Amino acid sequence: MIREKSALVMKNPEKHAVELAKELVNNKAELKEVAKCS
Repeated sequence: MIREKSALVMKNPEKHAVELAKELVNNKAELKEVAKCS
């Protein structure tokens, strides 16, 4: 699984960077929501 992912990253690093950035943004948004609720 991890090996497959790294192979994809080698093929298309820009797209992978974008996906990672999106995940980070989503995580930050979720943290803000959690902070609001608690």
